[in-house]
Parts: sequence; structure tokens; C-alpha cells
Amino acid sequence: MGEITVSVVGSKNPNWFDTHQIPKNAAYAIPDEAATRLMTASLDVTDPTAATRVVSDAVDHFGRIDVLVNNAGYGLITAFEEMSPEQIHQQFATNVYGVMNVTRAVLPVMRRQRSGHLFTIASMGGYLGGSRGTAYAASKFAVAGFTESLALELEEFGITATIVGPGYFRTDFLDKSSAIEPATLIEDYRASNAAFRAATETANHAQQGDPNALGRLLVEIAAERKPPLHLPVGADAVQLVEQHHNSVLNDIKAWRAKSSNTAFNAG
Repeated sequence: MGEITVSVVGSKNPNWFDTHQIPKNAAYAIPDEAATRLMTASLDVTDPTAATRVVSDAVDHFGRIDVLVNNAGYGLITAFEEMSPEQIHQQFATNVYGVMNVTRAVLPVMRRQRSGHLFTIASMGGYLGGSRGTAYAASKFAVAGFTESLALELEEFGITATIVGPGYFRTDFLDKSSAIEPATLIEDYRASNAAFRAATETANHAQQGDPNALGRLLVEIAAERKPPLHLPVGADAVQLVEQHHNSVLNDIKAWRAKSSNTAFNAG
């Protein structure tokens, strides 16, 4: 579930749409005048071979790849005890290994170019945990850590990276097609589950974040010579990430003396 994404990249071949089977919803938001500069391809991000094939096709059409946006993912939103091991595995297969598969396919191209920019769409849930989001947050923490580390490895090649941490944006993320139902229902969680689901149903498709505004921001950042590595997006994400980091600092301050006094020669 959630493992199929659509990659939309520029194309110099105006007949590409006529000679390939295009997913019907792939380019619905693309202006007509830009459509001839696009290539679309269905991609199962959990399949490394498919990722390599799509990247190769893109290079054949464009000659290069300047920007990669890793956006495939979905939410497994329920109490941890109600998740099956198979559901958690699939969450990581899509949200984490999918990002790695596509990135691994693109990096040789960017290294040859000695340029490129990677966007990893994480989440504010990649900076702070949340109830009913244990597996999802774990997957987003994972790709945030992956991207932060990868950025250090790629500096010498002129390749940059940005971890995008959106708050609540008006997408289908909270729909049942994305937010997977629990494998097991546990009575002790019934009341809090009901309250949580009522809140998400109220928020669904009423989120304040505008995906189009986020898209324009990414275009702007892609043109920056020194793009940010960390980018919480949306007033809610900015506020919550700041609060989380302040909480971490408060814990460090409160326990600084004792946590620092742990060397062999301490005390």
C-alpha cells in the first residue's frame, strides 16, 4: 500500500505522451504549454530495478537530472500494539527503502555532473514523535537522518540536500487510502482511538497548508546556491519543531552535569 508513485520530469520530446501510456492523473496540474516538456513514468519505489530504469529513461530524454524530489510515502496511523509486523515492514519498505532506492539510482548521474539537489519529503513527524504515529515517525526520522548524513558525503561533489518537514497540508494523507487501518483492535485503546480518529476526520481536507505554495517554495530553494538542509514547512511545523528542540535543550540542561560525568576518570 502506498508504494506506487508517479515521477514527473521534464521532457524534450513533444511526442512522448503519444507514444507512452500515461497515468490519467499524472499531469492534471501541468499547464498545457508545459506538457510537451514533461515525461511521466509509473514507478514502484520499492523496486530498485524499476528506479534504475526510470532514471535511465529520464537521462535519455533530458541528458541530466538536476533535482530529485523523494515524495513517495503513506501513513500507518494507529497505536503501535495494533500494528502488525508486516504493516511496519511495508511502512519502511515504502517510506525509507523507497527513498534510498530512488536516491541510489540518481546519485551516479549527479556525481558525473558534479551538481544536483536532493529533496527528501520527510515530515514534522521526522523531528518529533506523535501518538498513533510510531511507525510513521520512525520512518520519517530515518529518512531525515539518512539525508542529513548523505548531505555530508555529497558535499565534495557539489550535490546539496534539503530535508522538507511539512506540517498539515491539504492532501489525501489522512484519507483511509493513505492512513492504513490497524491489523488488530485492542480494547484498551478504543476510547483514545475514537477521539484521535474524530480529530483526524475533522482535520482531513481542512488543513491550512497549501501544496501549491510548498511546490513554489521548493522551486525557489532548488535555485539557491546555499539551500537549507533543514526546512520545516508551515506555521504549525515551525512552531512544533521549535518547541520540540527547546524541550530537548531543557532536558540537556537539567541533566548536563550527570550525563557529562560518565567518563572513566569522572567523579
